[in-house]
Parts: sequence; structure tokens; C-alpha cells
Amino acid sequence: MSHRCAARGRLYPLLAAALLLSACATGPTLPPPKLSHCGEALGQLQRQAIEAGRADQQERALPGYPYLRADRTLWSLLGELDSAPKRQQWLQLSAQLGAQALRSDHANLGSASDLGALLGCLPQQSAQLEQVPDWPQALASHPYPSSYRRELQVLGLYPLSKQLIRLPLAPLHRQLSHRFEQGPQPPTEDYRPAAAARPDPARVTRWLEEAYRTSPLGLPTLSEQQQQQLLAQFAPLWQIEQRGPFDRPGRPFWKGGQAAIDTASPTTYSRLGYSRWQGRWLLQLSYLVWFSERPPSGWLDIYAGRLDGLYLRITLDSRGRPLLLDSIHPCGCYYSLIPLQPGLQLRPAGELGEPPLLLPTRPVEMGKRLRISISSGDHMLVGADWVDPDRPGTPYRRQSDDVLRRLADGAQRRSLYVPPYGLIPGTRRGEQVLLWPSGITAPGALRQWGQHAIAFSSERHFDDPDLLMQLFR
Repeated sequence: MSHRCAARGRLYPLLAAALLLSACATGPTLPPPKLSHCGEALGQLQRQAIEAGRADQQERALPGYPYLRADRTLWSLLGELDSAPKRQQWLQLSAQLGAQALRSDHANLGSASDLGALLGCLPQQSAQLEQVPDWPQALASHPYPSSYRRELQVLGLYPLSKQLIRLPLAPLHRQLSHRFEQGPQPPTEDYRPAAAARPDPARVTRWLEEAYRTSPLGLPTLSEQQQQQLLAQFAPLWQIEQRGPFDRPGRPFWKGGQAAIDTASPTTYSRLGYSRWQGRWLLQLSYLVWFSERPPSGWLDIYAGRLDGLYLRITLDSRGRPLLLDSIHPCGCYYSLIPLQPGLQLRPAGELGEPPLLLPTRPVEMGKRLRISISSGDHMLVGADWVDPDRPGTPYRRQSDDVLRRLADGAQRRSLYVPPYGLIPGTRRGEQVLLWPSGITAPGALRQWGQHAIAFSSERHFDDPDLLMQLFR
């Protein structure tokens, strides 16, 4: 390892620790929990993960309770915890997020501690926090951390530079809209889910009705089995233009210290989330496909680089019918929207800040599977339609994106993402030279869920549960 790499390896844990300490200094404060074996064991594991530069940072850790975690959705609910059942469900969901982070830190450290015992400590942590007076108010008094760094915006004269950043946006949107209307160009290859469930709208409606009825928070929380069946039912068929090996979807893995893509194992990574819309919480299904690179289109292509991908997210209405598609690349770039039901209207331009790319509506065709078309090379969204669910294609495996937080690296485990900003090493792009005044760390670099800033001339996060309300009226 070079001296530069060694120094960088030592710097990452220092940055992560500095960010964590600064967050604790300026963020919410809670009375420290009572000393216990559980609290000491969990705190020790988190400290070891930070010192090793391997601490998972997908969600925010609650101060003093390292493996109780909150994402933007849970944080947005803190002001609504006005009953014991609501607080209990919130803490239950926080412990579930914490368990995922705990498993990742434990695996990536190669810890010899008893994972089962550590996981068993989380209910005790929840019970301790529940006894703290006004803990939701203490947490809610501070905003969830932003992916936009104020110091970069100050240095980059953001009020001026954001006007310059926005100049190429309209021509880019016109180009992408034209490519979408043209559709994919042959040759293409279809990739279908290997274990797909046939559409069953009535069953999904029943599940959601029951979930709404039993959730104190109003979240349509489903059982693990229901979640997997739903993700299988809506898993898309990918139609991908083929110009080279960089257009074959695959599985991320570590090779010689670098992240690479195994194209012999077509895989799609999935997750569930929530969005608030017209007074109700809606379920969102996300699907992620990876490619080995975005190859250069010419001698100076500031967008080219190692690894590439595409996120597709399907928002279901309260009866389980697809309402909206939105999409980004794993850098947070190229945010696009496709309505699936009539009536969705963007807010006036003066209310939007940076306008998103709104593509033509693709009304749902019941009993059919969604097909998403992806371009060669730059892997843009160039088509969306509905096809026979039994349409043939190369089968792909579907996995939870949680596995990306603890990939095999020889005999050890290692997250695809590194602290403190959740970036994938080696995926920085030349465009960061132009876009850093936006406040985003390494614009163009691929990053972890929860870190996707999706606007450069205003501020917007892909995982913001109020995103639909910000965009549509």
C-alpha cells in the first residue's frame, strides 16, 4: 500500500469520528442511559467500528443509544408521537433499523462478540429510552442531517454558482425526454425476475387495509413474507441496450481492494420505504441494478468512471396500485418522474426550485409487468411500458440491498460504502470540479442509500418522505 493510501485509510475513521462528535455536539441531546452490560457492549462495538473506519452510517444513530437508528421517515414522525402506542411502534422500527446497522458493523469488524446477545440488547435500549421524559421533543428539536455541506456552499458562492449550475439543465432535460420518446435502440436484452409473483391486486389491497388499520403511526408496515411477495410481484423487467460488457447488470463484489461487478450473476437489489401523500403514508418499492462502468463517450468525458447503476422506485397508492415511478442513478443524478395515474401535476416553477425531469405518463395496465428500458453506456432511462408477465428473458436474482453493507472481501466482510459520506471508493467523477459548490460531497460519485442529494441548484433528498408533496400539488 502506498503512503498516500495508508494516510487516507487513517483519515477515514478520524473524519467519521469527527462528524459523529460534531453531530452530538450540535444535534439532539438525551440523558445518558443507565449503565448496563448491554449499553457498554453496544457502545464498544460502535467505537471499534468508527476507529476501524467501518461504521455503518445509513441511518442516524440516536445519541447514547448507538444501535437505535432513525431514517428521514422516522425523524419526520417525531412531532406526532402523542400516544404510547405511537412511541412504541416508533421505537420498534428504530430498533429494526439499528439491528441492520449492528449486523453490518459486527460482520465488517469480524467481531468475536455474540451477535445474538447484542441484538437481544436492543429491546432493553428501547425500554430505557421510553422512560426518558420528552425524548421525541428532544430529538425533533434538531433537523435530520443534510447531504448538503454548508461550508462547501459558502466557499463556492452558492447563491451565484447555483444559477450557473442550472443553465445546462433545460437542454439536458430536452435531450433525455427525446431519448425517452424514441425508446431503446437495438440490440437489446431483456432481464426478468427469476422468482416473480404474478400480479394479485386484490390481495395487495387486503394487506394494506390491514396494515393501515393496525399501525398506530399510519405506516403500511407489512410482514417480512408480505414484503418479499410484494417486491417479487412488482419487480421490473429490465430491457437494456447492448453495446459492450458495461451494459450487463451484475453483482457488486470486492476484488483486489476495489469494488467490481460480477456480470455472470445478474442481480437486482430491492428495499421498501414510505412517502407521505395527501394525508396518508404510501408504500414505496425500490429496485437497484448495477453495471461495471460508465464508459467514456469521448476523449474528455467528465461523467465516465468505474461502476454505474440505476434506481427505480414505484410508489403505490393506498390500495396498492402503482401511482408514480421515479428514478436516479446511484450518484443521486438524473432524477426523473413518470406518473402512472392521471391527475398528478407538478407545482408551479416558482415553488419547485430545481425542476425535476417529468416524463410522459405511462398508465398502469392491470395484469402486466412493468418493463424499464435502459440505454447503453450512460444507462439512462429511455423507456417504460407494461408487458406480459411471462415475457421471456435472462433471469436475474433479487436480493435485499442490505447485503451491500457487508460484502465478502476475501475471508472478511466489508461494506460497499465507506464513511463518513457513504461513497463507493473509486467512483468519483470529473464533474465534481464543476458541481462542488452545490454543497454535495463528490458530486457524481456513487453512494449509499440515505445519502442521495438529487438536486444541484436547490436542496432535495431522494429518501425525503415529503418529496412527493414538495413536487406535486
